[in-house]
Amino acid sequence: MESGRGKRPRPAKTPTSPLSSEAAILPAIQLMLNEQSTKFENRFSVLENKILKEIKLIREQCAEVVATVEHHSIELKEMKQEMEKLKEEMAIAEKENKEELDKMETYVARENLVFLNVPVPEKVTREGGKENVEETMKEFMMNKLQFTEQEVEGIEYQRIHRVQAGTSPRPIKVRYLRYADKVSIQQRANLLKNTRMYITDDLSRRVRMERRSQVEALKAARGAGKLAYFSRAEPTKLIVDHVWIPKKDQPRFIEKLGRRVEIGKDQVVQRRGIPMVVDQGARGNDVIEAANQ
Repeated sequence: MESGRGKRPRPAKTPTSPLSSEAAILPAIQLMLNEQSTKFENRFSVLENKILKEIKLIREQCAEVVATVEHHSIELKEMKQEMEKLKEEMAIAEKENKEELDKMETYVARENLVFLNVPVPEKVTREGGKENVEETMKEFMMNKLQFTEQEVEGIEYQRIHRVQAGTSPRPIKVRYLRYADKVSIQQRANLLKNTRMYITDDLSRRVRMERRSQVEALKAARGAGKLAYFSRAEPTKLIVDHVWIPKKDQPRFIEKLGRRVEIGKDQVVQRRGIPMVVDQGARGNDVIEAANQ
């Protein structure tokens, strides 16, 4: 019986379908994808937040930098304005200092006169001896300014000498003991018209240049019959009929007078529309005298 009993046959394996295998794998894959997607989103969210924080911080820092730059820009602008104001104040102060210095120099030299083109005596030139400048001045005053010998002897000097200059003959600078003596000599300066000799105040170079640049206006005013002169207290100011005429206003002032004067040659000028000739000799001495009054 046992020999006749055979083994129980195993059931045959049913072949697995490819579709059923894929169906089993897909949920796992989907789960993995979801997990990875979640992780990526989380990491992206963290990175995004970090980037946003950094951007915010950068913006805050940029705003601080902009505010600082604007503040410094305002400070720089204010500093520039202060510097410009300081420059203007310094220019004004420098001008005032120069004017004060001119006044002081003019005041110190108030007893001085300078005589130009007074020749050296022929005897000294011929024999080559040393010139006695005081004697030269005495001869000049008697011969050219019509002082008497007694008047000349009554004039006292603090100092008298020829100055070092490039011109020949060298100018003679005189410092009088009494201001009245200086004035009496100045009053006779018109006797030197039509000569190369003339008398001036002892003025600084800056004052002389300032006066020279205003001679045209002074001559125009005098030509129009006005009282015109340079102030003694403020030596660079041109006064016409007791009114100061600033340098910047002088071209218009001359135009209003209707008369322009050119220095250095005979010419025809217009005075209120009427042509007239200005004599060279008279003009030359008047201009020199006016520029140094």
